[in-house]
Amino acid sequence: AQTAVAATPAAITAKEAEEQGEEDKRERTVYVGQLPKGAAPEDISRAFSSFGSVVEVSFPKKKDPTNRHAFVEFFNRSAARAVTESARSGVIVKVFGAEVAVAPRNRSGEMAEASPFELMYANKARRAAMKVAAAEKQAHTAAAAAAAAAAQQQAGVPSHSAATGAHVPSPARATLLADLHRAYVKSLESDTSFEHAVSAHLRLSGVYWGLCAMATLGALEQMDCEGVAAWLLRCQHPCGGFGGDEGHDPHLLYTLSAVQIMCLLGRERELDGERIARYVANLQRPDGSFVGDEWGEVDTRFTYCALSCLNLLDQLHGGHVDVDKATAFVARCRNFDGGFGVTPGGESHAGQIFTAVGALAIGGALHHVESDVLGWWLCERQTAGGGLNGRPEKLQDVCYSWWVLSALAVLGRLEWIDKEALQAFILDCQDEHGGGISDRPEDQVDVFHTFFGVAGLSLMGYEGLKPIDPMYALPVETVERVFAGRPKTYTRAEVAA
Repeated sequence: AQTAVAATPAAITAKEAEEQGEEDKRERTVYVGQLPKGAAPEDISRAFSSFGSVVEVSFPKKKDPTNRHAFVEFFNRSAARAVTESARSGVIVKVFGAEVAVAPRNRSGEMAEASPFELMYANKARRAAMKVAAAEKQAHTAAAAAAAAAAQQQAGVPSHSAATGAHVPSPARATLLADLHRAYVKSLESDTSFEHAVSAHLRLSGVYWGLCAMATLGALEQMDCEGVAAWLLRCQHPCGGFGGDEGHDPHLLYTLSAVQIMCLLGRERELDGERIARYVANLQRPDGSFVGDEWGEVDTRFTYCALSCLNLLDQLHGGHVDVDKATAFVARCRNFDGGFGVTPGGESHAGQIFTAVGALAIGGALHHVESDVLGWWLCERQTAGGGLNGRPEKLQDVCYSWWVLSALAVLGRLEWIDKEALQAFILDCQDEHGGGISDRPEDQVDVFHTFFGVAGLSLMGYEGLKPIDPMYALPVETVERVFAGRPKTYTRAEVAA
């Protein structure tokens, strides 16, 4: 009783201190709706300063008056500069919880010039320490789980322990189970499952994933290539475009998949390149962007599909599309963090970055990319578990092994990530019983993640896999054959000649 009485005042004091801290946090939080729209950066900076030495920019929890994309667009225009000015004035600004460090001083003692991105991510030591702490915690949890699993082995506890919730990697997945993956992809040729039936709308892309995985695994000849080619041509429409399956509307995504498949099979010359090029050209808008089909959705994915498709068919230099306008549109989708979104002002996403960097590379316009800034954003996608995610604070996923690594490879910065940790993560997502690779360990496998897992390992030079081209997502040997005697990227000198 005496102990309880003695502890009461301290407990009350701690509670009061916590409540006061929460109140202080509310007082210095700037909600998106409070930011003066259209105001000059200096005005926004003064608004930040008026809240004290630490400012947090957040969304209200209820009745959010704006949306994230709108704020990103606004931030790119004005607020980013305001954050820079505020940091130089000694105000620490947190945007969605990410601390913006004070700009470093130069030798004369003045604040050095620094972009908003550099300010936001300048404190590398702090972030590295957080990753180390997370890795140590994970290792401790894994060790505890392994000990618990060993103690309960006779009870039949699985590798993913229900008692601890911690994943223990299986030794059976320590290397690439290539034979099992080949058998898994081959089995999809005769798949009659419900999942197979309801995914008919993207069948053509699924066939591309499977065939390219088999080609990278050195087993393309095991597939029914003749049957695939005959079926593929039945998916083409009179306009030149391809649908996801027979009887499905044409779309730019599946048109590229069709061209990629025929390149894999060495039969691209059987396609009417001029007819496909006219279909692609009709999807370009006056601002340089591309829509995916007649319904008008705009996306940087479609710009990549258009330029890749045309160049694989040797039609990019034919004047069918305005390449300069196309790459200029992609450049307008670049954000302050170096990444790219779906459209101008859209949030940076690793998948979109692959398409943007790929489109700019094929279009001969990589000068639009801030390679170091974007390279840092991409390598920051690696989590404590070794895998990569598509955006900050999201879960790791095998498919980003391709989206992130391909962009880093094009930029010449593939060494910026921990290859050994990523390789271990991909291998741990294998199914050691039926083959295939899933998004995360112990999940259901699919052909999408199987291909991108194998492709990611190939980019990292995994032994036994054929090298894959990061721009065209095809085996290097296929790309070299298709582009024999002509450039892989758009060259303006040839157009002028």
